[in-house]
Formats: sequence, C-alpha cells, structure tokens
Amino acid sequence: AQYAKAEPLYLEALKINREVLGNKHRDTAGNIFNLANIYTIQAQYAKAEPLLLEALKIRREVLGDKHDDTATSIGSLATLYLAQAQYAKAEEYCLEALKICREVLGNKHLSTAAIINNLANLYQAQAQYAKAEPLYLEALKMLREAFGDKHPDTAMNISNLANLYQAQAQYAKAEPLFIESLKIKREILGNKHPDTARTINNLANLYSNQVQYAKAEPLYLEALKILTANLQAISIIQSENAQILMANNSKFFLNNFLTNALAYNSLGGGYDQVLSWKGMIYRRQNLLRALQGNDPLKKELSDTIRQLATLLNSTPKPNEEQEFQDKVKALSEKKEDLEKDLAKQIPTLNLAKVTPADLQNLIAPDAALVDIFQYEHSSPPKEGQREQVFENRYAAWVIRKDKPIVRLELGSAEGLNNLVLQWRSSIATRKSPSEGPQDPAIAIREKVWLPIAKHLEGAKTVIISPDGMLGTLPFTALPGEDIKNYLIEERNIAVVPFLQTLPDLLAKKELAGKNLLAVGDVAYDAEPGSGSLLAKTALRGNNTMKWNPLDGTRAEMVAIRDSFEQKFPDAKSMQLRKAQATEEAFRQQAPKANFLHIATHGFFVEAAPLTTDSKNSAKIDNPGLQSGLALAGANQPLQAGLDDGILTASEVAELDLTGVEQAVLSACETGLGKSLAGEGLLGLQRAFQLAGARTVVASMWKVPDLATKELMTRFWSELR
Repeated sequence: AQYAKAEPLYLEALKINREVLGNKHRDTAGNIFNLANIYTIQAQYAKAEPLLLEALKIRREVLGDKHDDTATSIGSLATLYLAQAQYAKAEEYCLEALKICREVLGNKHLSTAAIINNLANLYQAQAQYAKAEPLYLEALKMLREAFGDKHPDTAMNISNLANLYQAQAQYAKAEPLFIESLKIKREILGNKHPDTARTINNLANLYSNQVQYAKAEPLYLEALKILTANLQAISIIQSENAQILMANNSKFFLNNFLTNALAYNSLGGGYDQVLSWKGMIYRRQNLLRALQGNDPLKKELSDTIRQLATLLNSTPKPNEEQEFQDKVKALSEKKEDLEKDLAKQIPTLNLAKVTPADLQNLIAPDAALVDIFQYEHSSPPKEGQREQVFENRYAAWVIRKDKPIVRLELGSAEGLNNLVLQWRSSIATRKSPSEGPQDPAIAIREKVWLPIAKHLEGAKTVIISPDGMLGTLPFTALPGEDIKNYLIEERNIAVVPFLQTLPDLLAKKELAGKNLLAVGDVAYDAEPGSGSLLAKTALRGNNTMKWNPLDGTRAEMVAIRDSFEQKFPDAKSMQLRKAQATEEAFRQQAPKANFLHIATHGFFVEAAPLTTDSKNSAKIDNPGLQSGLALAGANQPLQAGLDDGILTASEVAELDLTGVEQAVLSACETGLGKSLAGEGLLGLQRAFQLAGARTVVASMWKVPDLATKELMTRFWSELR
C-alpha cells in the first residue's frame, strides 16, 4: 500500500514502454492497467477509466478476446463501475470476464476465483444475497486450495463472506470469519495496511450492530487512525482535488466511529477525531503553499490554472467541441501533475495537531466554541429486517473552558438543508427576525440554535465552525433566544472554517503596515445602451455571465478610502478601477496590501457541461473553477495571450496573501461553494483563506448594488 512510491515508478515505466515498445504492446497495456488500478484505489475514477479502457483495447487487439489478461482488464472495469454503483454496467463486464476465464483457464484458476469474488461483491451490493453466497464459497474454496489460509487474497474473500453474513444479521457466522481474516491480514499485510483497517472496521460494525459498543470502540478508533495515516502518506502524490475525493470516499470510517461513540456515550462524543478530520486537507495545502515559497513550478502551476480558467470561460464553436474538450483535459491533467510534483518536493508534512484540551485552554470563560459536522449515522437492522438504517445527520459539539465537551444531535441533514434553502430564499423580503409559526427561521432556531444555547450560559462570544449546507447559514440573522431579536443583538458571533486554525487566528499579529487595496467601478466593457436604470438596480452577480456596470461601487470606493485614511493617517491606499482593474494588476498589488476591498460581480455555478452537446460532453467539476470575480475585460471576447477578466477561486488560492489582515468580497455569492469531506465550502472564501487572508467577509446572496454600497461604507467606518 505504498502508493506514493508506486505511482511515479509506474509512470516512469509506462513512459519507457511507450517509447521503446510502442502503444500496442502487451507490456505497455500491462503497465497502463497497473497505473489505472492505483487511481481506482484512490477513488480517482475519472482518471482510471480511460486507462483501463485503453489497456483493454490493446489487449483485445494484441491478445484477442479469449485471453486471461483481457479478462482481467474486463474484470477491473467491472470493479470500477461497481465502486460507482453502476451495477448494470458492472454486471455486464463481470459476466463477460467470468465467461472468458472459465473457458480459457478453467474453474480452478485464481483469475477465475477473483472474477467470481467480484461478481459476488456486485450481487451483495444489490442485496442479492442468495446469488452472492455460493459465489463467495466457490471462490474461497479455490483460494484455500491454491494459496492456503495465509494469503491476503484468501483473507479478502473470507472478509467478504463475513460481510455477507453480517448484512443478513447472521452475526454468529460472520464473527469467526472476520477474526480469521483479520489475523491473516495482521500477519501478512501488517497493522498499518488499509486492507487491515477495513477488516478492523467491519469487525467493529459487527459488535456495534449487536449493541456491544464498548467492544467496538477501540476497533473503530484503530481503523480510523490507520486510515488517516494512509491518507496523509498518499497525499504527497495527490492534487488537492484528489485528496478531497479520497477522503470523501473513506469518510465512512469516521461515520462509523461517530455512530458508535454516540451509542456508547463516550467521553467527548468522538470530538477528538472530528477535530482532527475537519479541514485536514485545507491545513495540508496551506502548509504546502507556505513551504513551497517561490518554486518555479509554482509559477508554472499558476499559469496553467489561468489558462484552464480562461478556456472554461469560452464557448467553443460547434465544429470545435472535441478540440475544446481535448484542451481542457490536457490542461486539467497538467494542473494535477504540477500539484503532485510540488507536493513530492516536500515529502513530509507534519501538521501541528490542536487537541480539544488545547481549545479549552485557549478560550475565556465567557466564550464558547461550537463545531458542527455532517456525518452518516447508521442504526442496526430493525426487528424482522436485515438492512441497516442510514441517515445523514448534523452533530454539534459545544466546547467551554473547564467544562465537559457536549455533543448534540441536531437531526436529519436533509430536513435541515431544506429549511436553510427555504429561509435563504425568503431573506430578501424579511421585515423581522421571525414571521409566524411556519417561518423556516423559527424551525432552524428550534432545531439548531436552541439546543446549542442551553450550553452557552454566560457566553458572550460564540465562535462557530459550520459544515455542509449550514455553512451557508448566517447564524447572526436567526431569531435569538428572545424571538423578537436577531441573534447578533444577543451575542457576539464569529464564524471560522475549522477550529484547528483557531490558535493562529487568535494569535496577535503585528502588521507591517496598514495598506488598503480597493477594487471597483470596473470596466467590463458592457454593450452600449445598458442604461443607468439597469445599472442602479443591478445585482452584484449575474446568471448570464454578461456583466453590467455597478455604478454604486464608484462612490463605495471613495467613501471607504476616505474612511480608511481618516482612521489611519499614516496608511497608504490604492485603487484599481475602470480599465486598471485587471487580473494582472490584482495579482501584482494584492500581496502588498494588508486590507482588501473588492466591489464587483461575483458568481458560483454548479458543475456544468464542457460543451453544448449534452449527450457527449464531460463535466467540469472543480469548485475552484466554478466560482470567481469579474474584473476588467470580462465582457470582451477571448484573445490569445491575455487574461479573460475572470479571477477564479483557483487563481486566488495561488496568490500569497499572508500579509492580508482582512479581505472584503463586496460581491454576490462569494461565500458559497461546494461542500465535501468536512473541508468547508470550496469556493472563493476558502480560496482567500487558503492564500493566507486572516479574515474574509463574504456574501451568501445576490446583493443589490446601492444597498451594498451603504452597508460597506458603514462597515469600514466601524473598523478598529
């Protein structure tokens, strides 16, 4: 499982094979196949699939359809599709592979056993247990005869059979198989192998399902620690997106641990592991950027991200769509490779670990911390049923000085997410904190805030780290404990991305100066005739990506500059406006500033097709390229060698903003993003934080131009 060492060797071997043997050689196909399996293990299915298909094509052409290597390729594709719950496709490939193996190799061959095992996995995933069991038993018999009892393949099959019995609540049959499998894996693979961790986790599930929570807890904890160590080890060959994918795919280890911790009523409700998990990739990337310094590869990465962002902001002509997709794919792969190359130069990243006790020692008696986490809770099968019951939930932990940490179950994530969406959609027309018993704000208050508030006696300041859709909830605007008040009128509320970063955020920081960079009154080169009425009623965001002028930002910039210079007479201020507000100017000037104010259009869009051909187009699903700010020239046609006028979150994250004390994003939807793997909202706000900005002020909505100008002017006048 030393994937970080294996991948570069596979890549080197593949390069040699392609050059020496060509692309149609069986050894080249074997190398492609091995590389693809490394990506499958990391849940990088989009990278694995084309490689597996290429290897299969070569093997069909060179070896024919009736060859065991061809069957192995087909079987690996079946495994890939099974991992993505594409069951019909997986079964088709699996049955084809099994037919070839039985004809060519016979019923006693190990490759045949592997395909039989995979087919059984497929049926088990669909709860077709009667079909799965005889296949598992057949494969196990073959493996025992070939390898004996002390082989990892035998252990894997034993564990799969145990999972089958556990899924049917046949615990007495499952337990000895799990124990046998675990013993083999510990002896052969060692105690730190991810396959060992999976079997430990499965054995813990067995005990937890039988209400033996005390027996399950140490096993869950051991499995989770092995997993996180492996995620850390493999991160040195992964891009940020790849790390997020793999963490999200492995989150069930933490889900199981938290489910058991709740039932067992363990001390702190499992919070030490939540604290370590949340934002681990953010902290890793933040440290990585700091250690990279001025590495030439970093500049090349920034240039590649700009090229990719520019390309994605264009619309290909109908006859150029394939060329467009090829360019996007090439640039995306180059970006991933550069991120991996940069990570490999710093092989060991020792993340400073903040413990729950550290947080308790850090805060004052009149302060409280609230850490919210979305996880999948599992319940044992109900009486008369076989299947476990799964529910996505929110849990919250309240941390106070000199008090036990309290865990609260806030309820169904689906239900709360719907309430948040309802409340957010009504925010523009609200006249008071609460508007009747059916008001979603009242429901959110009752389900989220009031349970937390019971543990906030004497707390004047509350620091919240949200997760999931609750990251889009402005807690300060909820009805307070007195329903006639807004929450902001009762307590000081601050929101941080992750509590692991709290010591750095609270540490005193001496600024080298007080320099303000204000960006606004941007010349988007709007079409002639977009009159003043449209501009005055414009929103600082736009679904059509045709950017209208924002007249209010001109006065906003002047007022903020005057207020800033009045408060800090020795301060320097600089404005980027009209045609000067370019991406390049921002990249040059932002790292020199201590305070940023950006008044322009902002946007966040869901993953969109790469082309207008919905049948054949792939999707771009990179949160860093799905949100951004419109700057000078954003309405102009793309020109070779020039920026596109759209500053994406990915481009922001590559800047060095460690000197920025505060960044105000006075634009639409700059606080939105995609939520994954406990990494917060992946968008503009996170990008500015990742680049080093200490405090980020962002918007959750489309905001009116002139109203925003009044709010921002008042905000800066109160700056201390």
